[in-house]
Amino acid sequence: MALLSILRYPDARLHKLAAPVTVFDESLKKLVADMTETMYTAPGIGLAATQVDVHKQVILKRRACLPFASSMRWIICRARCSSSTCRSSSSSASAPSSRSSCASPPDLAFLRLVFAGTPEFAERALARLLQAGHDVALVLTQPDRPAGRGLKAAMSPVKRFALGRNLEVFQPHSLKTDGSPRIRAARPDALVVAAYGLILPQAVLDVAAHGALNIHASLLPRWRGAAPIQRAILAGDAQTGVSIMQMDAGLDTGAVLAQSGVPIAPDDDAGTLHDKLAALGAEMIVATLADVQAGRILPVPQPQQGVTYASKLGKQETLLDWSRPAVELERAVRAFRPSPGAATLLDVLSSSDAGLVVAAGKGALAITELQRSGGRRLAAGEFLRGHRLAPGVRFG
Repeated sequence: MALLSILRYPDARLHKLAAPVTVFDESLKKLVADMTETMYTAPGIGLAATQVDVHKQVILKRRACLPFASSMRWIICRARCSSSTCRSSSSSASAPSSRSSCASPPDLAFLRLVFAGTPEFAERALARLLQAGHDVALVLTQPDRPAGRGLKAAMSPVKRFALGRNLEVFQPHSLKTDGSPRIRAARPDALVVAAYGLILPQAVLDVAAHGALNIHASLLPRWRGAAPIQRAILAGDAQTGVSIMQMDAGLDTGAVLAQSGVPIAPDDDAGTLHDKLAALGAEMIVATLADVQAGRILPVPQPQQGVTYASKLGKQETLLDWSRPAVELERAVRAFRPSPGAATLLDVLSSSDAGLVVAAGKGALAITELQRSGGRRLAAGEFLRGHRLAPGVRFG
């Protein structure tokens, strides 16, 4: 390594924009090492933001005590932020005042990732991965779908978030025919999958050195499949949770890398439980990736006992069957709230501003919120002021 000359203000060269980095080759690695050695030799000298070209959205991220260890690795990635944000969050990259301060390097694991997900559950994980410093080279999400009364094409929550962070987005209709080359070109260390909605063929699962890690909203092997949150509530489970799974060719059958439980509160619905599990999953995937990178993970095969399947919700399921016990109907209302919502034909026992009391196969159920098809959700008292119902009335 060689010491470099130090430029000081007002040298005109400090005002020049740096050339964009396209390939991190050996000459650039040597330059970074020389710059680091120069900073160690001249205490107080650092890399100013303009010197690492914030205007081109390029930053340096340091992974360990560099460059004085054989594991030296600098990662250059595009900063996912505006210029003003970059200036406040990465305005300098200064060296420690002494080499001894590097005796215990931080336990960091910045990886190059391909992320696959579609709904808000996945958006939370993507945001947390970026916050943790990982380089998300490509985001996969399902194609835009018609939504709303006008049936206009709408972006998924993951796509909206990714575009807002200047991430590259790929929306294939199938990964079996047109996905592998694009994903391989991203050169990921690992794939992270969360509620994506498309099958990943083996060719995609094999692209990355660390494979594909799935964030699944249940305690596997219970509730494999598409609707684990709703199925857990419908079944009256006392607990659910999040599993981080190493994906294989089966339906949520891969080895479990990490698992954490969450109690289901009596007033939890699909919305509140979703938010708890999304937050937990986002933290767990960051911790699991660090463990994978450090070699601390011991994959645990799923047991053959206790397997259940969380099949996709059908529209007919949302129609409440009042011959069922009231406790099951109450679970169904919570499982289908806030979407798609439970629908019903009612035998009204009594009605008041406090709500409706409706006969069930065993017991009765008090209803405190109602929503007409195509309308908005209303408190029962407000609904009944516009739609007065007498005891004994049956309506649909």
